[in-house]
Amino acid sequence: MFYGLLSKRKLWLLLALFPLLIAACGGMGVSISPSGPGGGNAPRPDLLVSEAGPVLNNFPEVWNKCGKSDGVGEWIAGPVWYRNRYLAMVYRNAVLAWDARFPEKGVFLLALNGNKVRHTRRSVRMQNMTTIEGVEVPQRFAKWIAEHGGFACSGKPVGDLTEQGDLLCQKFANITLCYSKNGGLVYPLPLGKHFFEIHPNLFSADLTMDYSPDWFVQPNIEAEGESLLKIGVSPLFGTLSSTPSVVLAVQVRKNAVQVRKNSDDYPFYYRLVRLRGNFFSDIVKVPKLDKGSTRFEVEVCVYYAGKWVTCGNNSTQVWKP
Repeated sequence: MFYGLLSKRKLWLLLALFPLLIAACGGMGVSISPSGPGGGNAPRPDLLVSEAGPVLNNFPEVWNKCGKSDGVGEWIAGPVWYRNRYLAMVYRNAVLAWDARFPEKGVFLLALNGNKVRHTRRSVRMQNMTTIEGVEVPQRFAKWIAEHGGFACSGKPVGDLTEQGDLLCQKFANITLCYSKNGGLVYPLPLGKHFFEIHPNLFSADLTMDYSPDWFVQPNIEAEGESLLKIGVSPLFGTLSSTPSVVLAVQVRKNAVQVRKNSDDYPFYYRLVRLRGNFFSDIVKVPKLDKGSTRFEVEVCVYYAGKWVTCGNNSTQVWKP
């Protein structure tokens, strides 16, 4: 029936253009919002979410460097707090983290397998082995690591090559690699997903506070047109005129009234920053807005002397005609 509606000339033209249409669609950004472990496909056009998860400051760069979905793996959960100190993004094969004690060091992969080498009597060998940090590693693994960000991403080898049925596996500090004897493929095990599932008590959506009456913080947030927000914060410490060295966790969310009710309301801006002087400010680009009024909330928490001592928030509305 469809063929009958088209002339042969038009049908030929449509077929000729079909690959170009597919390519154009493939080049478009797709926004999805996985719903926790296991993922999901709910469209979220207002928030840039992909296999890398919510696009937060500094995380996408490391995710891309370390092999994207083929290396670190697709997003499982986050941003969440790990041990109340690391801002973390959980991926299938690894966990990316940002340490509140040393925010200037940036995002890195957590050593889920530990950093200490543990040799085993059950070690085996493959053809073409090489020695790295005193541990024998298959050259197949070394090649895979080099193609996925190097040892800065995988971490050093912390265990010998062992045999597990059809698989030959080896632990590195941040990931675990396996080789399938039947398939001839090298691939990472879902270490991040497994770690997240067996240690749920170590992860939390919110910070645990040890409030101090000496601290107070009240951030400012102002709209600059329809596309920018100006945020600023100057925490106060007792009656002192100068603020001791602190770290700030700063996040901005859309639709503040839904933040605690809807777990899909991920912040689109999240930074850990060491306060230089008494004041921090930044200009934040907002997600795409629908017509009408949209509320944005900024929340700032203060990390001082090894604990979170106070939080404060504020909000503003943006009107789009």
